[in-house]
Amino acid sequence: MGGKLPGHGRRVDVSEPPDEQALLLNGDPETVSQACGHQVGIGSIGWHTFRHTYGSWLDETGAPMKVQQELMWHASIQTTMNVYGQAMPESKREANGKVVTMVLKPLRASA
Repeated sequence: MGGKLPGHGRRVDVSEPPDEQALLLNGDPETVSQACGHQVGIGSIGWHTFRHTYGSWLDETGAPMKVQQELMWHASIQTTMNVYGQAMPESKREANGKVVTMVLKPLRASA
């Protein structure tokens, strides 16, 4: 775990629409995230912001925590859980709704 990502440190030209495969293989993470942000119309997005977003998306897929840790290249699973483990608002609402339903169901049955 750890170490540099393949291609880290090399720059690519983002003035033209990127060749996605070449960009992903040869671009450093900051340049890749900025180019992709421009390509999808959200402007420049930093690599660190993208990592947090990617971590949240991984969690939303239901991927096991160990898989998330390895995909994020974290040496410690605590980093994955405590720093990158931020629940999406819809997931929070859904989880809260399930608890409310679980609590209210017996009350409704007795009424």
